[in-house]
Amino acid sequence: MAVGNVVKLGARAAESAMGQYAVFDKEMPGYYGERGSMVLHRAVLGLYPDGSVEGRRGVYAPLTARTFFVSVLIPEAALALIMADTGDNRAGALKTMRDSSNYGMLQFPDEDDEQREVGQHEEEEEDDDDDDDEEG
Repeated sequence: MAVGNVVKLGARAAESAMGQYAVFDKEMPGYYGERGSMVLHRAVLGLYPDGSVEGRRGVYAPLTARTFFVSVLIPEAALALIMADTGDNRAGALKTMRDSSNYGMLQFPDEDDEQREVGQHEEEEEDDDDDDDEEG
C-alpha cells in the first residue's frame, strides 16, 4: 500500500500532506483508534532504539523512516492484533480494521485532542462564571 502510493504519486507527493491524507483511512488501526495508533507507535519505536531502522533504509526505500513506521509497521501491528482478537485470517482482519476505523476514531481519539477539548470546556465555564460575577 505505502510503496504503491509512492510509485503512483512519486516520493515527494506521497510524503506531502495531501499524499498522506489520501491514505490516512487505510493507515488507521481500526477499532484501536488514534489512541491505539499512538500506543502502537511507541511500542514499535521501542523495537528500533537509537534510530536503528535508519541503517536499514534499503529495506523500505523509497519510503522515509517516518512513512515506513506510520504506513507499514503500525498498520501491520494493528492487523496482527486484530487477527489475534478475532481469530480471522488476514483478509478478514483487514476488512474488520477498515470497517471499524470510524468507530476507533470516535471511541478512542488522540488523548491530546481530548485534553484540549476538556481545557477549552473548562475555560468556557470559567468565562461563564466571570459573567455571573459581573452581573451579581
